[in-house]
Amino acid sequence: MKKVIAAVTTLGFVLVAGQAYAESAAKDFVGQTVRAISPDGNIMVINYSADGKSAINVNNGGFTDTGVYKVTDTGYCATWTKIHDGKEGCYLVVKDGNVYLIANGKTGEVAARGTIPPKS
Repeated sequence: MKKVIAAVTTLGFVLVAGQAYAESAAKDFVGQTVRAISPDGNIMVINYSADGKSAINVNNGGFTDTGVYKVTDTGYCATWTKIHDGKEGCYLVVKDGNVYLIANGKTGEVAARGTIPPKS
């Protein structure tokens, strides 16, 4: 069963599987590295630089890409060099405990679950 996220921005909250969250948690990603896993088991390390640049490494170098991102009211939008053929894609982001749920902004399907590891 897929967990679906729906954004309801006109009411000022994000709804995840029936639970309302006060705001998007994507602002937590700025200047951080997020470690995430997709529903099909791909391991991702995504760097969100404070200057709006981003880089992704999937499956320990099996796929890499770079791009830019911007935080939105419900999550973030990213334009990668390769992903989506260079077209912008938007994602909904909420925090559930210590886990960030990242969902496709169009379909609402959860694309990944991630964490921000403590800096050493």
